[in-house]
Amino acid sequence: VTEPAKPCFAVITNRSVGPGDFTTTTDLPFDVIEFQRGGTVVAISGSGDNTVATFTAPITGIYQFNYTVNLGGTGNSNTFNSTMLYIDGAQISSSNDRSYRNLDDPETGNYHALSSSFLISLNANQTVKPMIQVNGDTNVTVRIGCRFSGFLVA
Repeated sequence: VTEPAKPCFAVITNRSVGPGDFTTTTDLPFDVIEFQRGGTVVAISGSGDNTVATFTAPITGIYQFNYTVNLGGTGNSNTFNSTMLYIDGAQISSSNDRSYRNLDDPETGNYHALSSSFLISLNANQTVKPMIQVNGDTNVTVRIGCRFSGFLVA
């Protein structure tokens, strides 16, 4: 059975961004919509290193979100990397609990990948935006090929 009207989308980073300072929570620089179907609205806004993607739920339901973020240039001064999904432009609560967060605690090395999947209940018109924070390193690159996708489950 196919479901051509089921909302779904995928966006990617088409170029590397940085090296830069991501020590405060920052929008992830997704800049290319691979596809969107079923009434999905993914807005690409900003330009250059400030390009971001925001998903808006077309209908109320439970959505599956997936993302992979690849970082380069993370050195020994880096104490953690964190990605999270902001709902309606804000954290759900503090960064230590329910913010749909993925935490990477690097010891050494220059490359790190963070991947997460979450089921999130959304009302129609609520927004989801992927964010990043890199603690202790002001010279990090968000590498080409990062991905953010989602689809309506039920």
